[in-house]
Amino acid sequence: MATKNKPAADSDLDATELALTRIAKILAMSEVRTLKREEQVAFLNSVGYSPGEIAEILNIPSNAVSVVLYQQKKKSRRRRIRS
Repeated sequence: MATKNKPAADSDLDATELALTRIAKILAMSEVRTLKREEQVAFLNSVGYSPGEIAEILNIPSNAVSVVLYQQKKKSRRRRIRS
């Protein structure tokens, strides 16, 4: 269905993009459901989700995701220094 400002092709593309986004989020949730929170965040981050997207998928505040990512980065640095 075309709107005044968007041709039908753009509208169809938006609907397809929305559907694919929803499918991706459902798959991401099913993939990480048995993992601990830190592992969930790490996995979703490793496959390219942003902190905001991860927060939305896991239904947690984006600040909590940022804290987990920071802690993981800090641990990683300590391991490299010890090696």
